[in-house]
Amino acid sequence: MKYKKMGISRRSVKIRPKLLTSKTMNDFKTDMLPALDKLRMFFKVIQTDLDLSGARECFHSARNHPILKGHSQEYEQRLLPTHKLVVSPSFESGVCKIIEGNNEDLTPEEKNACEVLLKTNWKSLYRKSQPDDRFVDHEEDRHGQYSPSKLLKEATKRRKLTGNVVTNSYISNLSWICPTTVTVERLFSKNRHIMTFSRRRMLPRVFEAIIFLKENQHLWDASLIQDMMAGLWDKRLKEEYDEDQLDDSEVDELEAEMVV
Repeated sequence: MKYKKMGISRRSVKIRPKLLTSKTMNDFKTDMLPALDKLRMFFKVIQTDLDLSGARECFHSARNHPILKGHSQEYEQRLLPTHKLVVSPSFESGVCKIIEGNNEDLTPEEKNACEVLLKTNWKSLYRKSQPDDRFVDHEEDRHGQYSPSKLLKEATKRRKLTGNVVTNSYISNLSWICPTTVTVERLFSKNRHIMTFSRRRMLPRVFEAIIFLKENQHLWDASLIQDMMAGLWDKRLKEEYDEDQLDDSEVDELEAEMVV
């Protein structure tokens, strides 16, 4: 109204940035945007459940992809297995070889770094295998040389002597080793929504309890909450604790194996 009284006509003018018409913007559209889109796909892959060998393969592909290669030298160096961000390159490369089944290719440095993964250090998890009853011939003495169990034993010995069967001295399943910090960073993001600025007086034990229950929802259910509200939670936990207790014979056997 003010502009009409003064006799001034007002109209909207669209401002077009010079960047949209420059060569820099054209290069951004044709070169940088496809690279960012491809990099976003690699981000999705690395956030899945990958072991260390799969993560190394993903980093190698992201570093040598034709669309991503040549954009930034720092970007390519950060994805190298020997970058300064990697705490123990020998351990990572050794774990990758163990996962891929190339134990014979471990270097002395990798063997020293992966010494903790030897089965001899986890005697309680890797006990000596018992003979399979399916191949035990209880009438071997009566059948003599025609016993099938005797033939099976001889065939097994021949296979071991030829070297076709390689014994793995390291832990077979290494998928529990976290290849990246994605899981930790995701946990930090969740904590930010719990420990907000309006919850500064929350006790540390309460905060830890909330995080634990949130990340381990498979450990509790509605019935457990009802039991806790009714005061029956201690009885239920005592029953579960008693079921997990080992017998005296099992404890003695476990201690004897650890001593050996």
